[in-house]
Amino acid sequence: MTIKKQPGAQLISSSNSLPNPHPIEFPIVGIGASAGGIQALMRLLQGMPADGGMAFVVVLHISPNYASHVDEVLQRSVTMPVVQVFDTTPIEKNTVYLISPANDLWLSEGCLRVTPSDQSRRRPVAIDLFFRSLADAHRARAISIILSGMGSDGAMGIARIKEQNGINSCRTRWMRNTMTHDHRNRT
Repeated sequence: MTIKKQPGAQLISSSNSLPNPHPIEFPIVGIGASAGGIQALMRLLQGMPADGGMAFVVVLHISPNYASHVDEVLQRSVTMPVVQVFDTTPIEKNTVYLISPANDLWLSEGCLRVTPSDQSRRRPVAIDLFFRSLADAHRARAISIILSGMGSDGAMGIARIKEQNGINSCRTRWMRNTMTHDHRNRT
């Protein structure tokens, strides 16, 4: 079968995404973790240069019943600014953004946007929601890192990032054991 292309038309296939109407010209790294991943998150961000040209968006499973002070803890150990997101926030490179408790976060039109989490859900999905929006908005420049967790939150999001030719990374049990062992040896 032959496909005829009209003059001036563009053929789009599943491997050729539509143009992004709101391009951000730097990589965005989405990081998902349970509350038990805060130490790994600190080590990861401590290894990043303050002027590396990327934005980091952290989605943690934290209790909606308490105020979070993770932003303060991170700011003491990270050279980049750390911002806890409570409302629509333009995303900038060389900044760490942190989800606020009891909220979901997504990326749209160059901004991080916040909505209250649906507390009736049976399982957490905040990481999936953010990673899917990151993939849809940022396509091949989307990067995801899963540091810890017990459930499947993040699995659908990393699949969407893979579909958009982005980069995915997960911290494995071997990495957890090695990092913990190396950290003990250095202290």
